Amino acid sequence: MEKQYRISWYTFVENEELFEGRSLIKAENETDAAQKLVMEKAYEYKLKPNLIRIFSLHELITSES
Repeated sequence: MEKQYRISWYTFVENEELFEGRSLIKAENETDAAQKLVMEKAYEYKLKPNLIRIFSLHELITSES
């Protein structure tokens, strides 16, 4: 079952400018969520995957009725 993760991340872009973001990612586990985020952001912003850093990763708890 997929879980939702809130991931805060950052990277340095041209002129060493800091670029920060927060994303919601659905994945099976934390490792998959981190990998999915890096691949998505590398493609979206034309970045090298090894330049994307994760600041925090938290599983979101959902209440099911």
